Amino acid sequence: MSDVRSLDRRILAALQVDGRASWAKIAGVLGEPERTVARRGADLIGSGLVRVRALPNPRKIGRTEQFVLKASCSPGTAGIAAAALARRTDSLFTYLLTGSADCAAEISVPASKVAELTVREIGTIPGITSAATYPVLTHYRTMHQWDPEILNEEEKTQLGGAAYSSAPTDLGGSDALGKEDRILVQALMQDGRASYENLGRASGLSVQTVQRRIERMRQDGTLYLRAVFEPALVGLPVEALLWVRVPFPHLESVASLVLESSAVRYAAALAGDFQLVVDTVFESRSALYDYLRNSDWIARTQSLEPALVLEALKRSGTLAAHFGDSQGF
Repeated sequence: MSDVRSLDRRILAALQVDGRASWAKIAGVLGEPERTVARRGADLIGSGLVRVRALPNPRKIGRTEQFVLKASCSPGTAGIAAAALARRTDSLFTYLLTGSADCAAEISVPASKVAELTVREIGTIPGITSAATYPVLTHYRTMHQWDPEILNEEEKTQLGGAAYSSAPTDLGGSDALGKEDRILVQALMQDGRASYENLGRASGLSVQTVQRRIERMRQDGTLYLRAVFEPALVGLPVEALLWVRVPFPHLESVASLVLESSAVRYAAALAGDFQLVVDTVFESRSALYDYLRNSDWIARTQSLEPALVLEALKRSGTLAAHFGDSQGF
């Protein structure tokens, strides 16, 4: 059983590098029989434990800006409020938390809608008693760039290496997508492993053209293909969101140290009373405790507020399996 579990984790790690890699390619890189990898991979996807989905770059699709919301709720209503946030088509992640805030979410809205979001919409969500909305100034790491360090460097290189994880996140000045590209992105949001043949039929393009366009969009940062799964599946069941205060002159140096750890899945600079938010995962609470005690970057901050993630209702624009799917742009 331990060998099977280890193989599942390696398959997940391969999909994290390239969610569209064929089972044959993954099997070759991992040194496992193709039939075994195809069966285990299909079982993981079929069970809903892992879903490969495209997340379009919100700064290109719709010209939106991102905000991280930190909300407190009246007793007994946190689940209701978090569910309402998760079901918003413009939310990218939604977590239930411990600590001073009950839930957090990243929301992507057009600049013209920011006042409506912060002044009117958030206040109408049932259960929320207070909320702070922090503009995201830049992303230091997004989920598609996270490397759980399950595969070695040679294996990651064979799967594509940094070709996709290094894609830019800020594309605000780029041209809008044409009709065919939008069709491709929409189809990949529903199934990131959809065949090129099916994508060609949906878009009216040839298979070769579909391949070229998807590859271009992935490498230029128009869309990110992500294997969406709970970190517990790769042995990291403890997740904590860190709210950090750090002087802006030191922010870049602190961020560079933050990114040295594979425990960091996501990090973004914020405007507000917290200047940095960091999403981290660990094998145990003891490992989290050691990280908080021993990380060099923490000594350079003014304060740090860790909050455990009790439940992720949405990740990478994909609702948790028990909510079903609701995507679009």
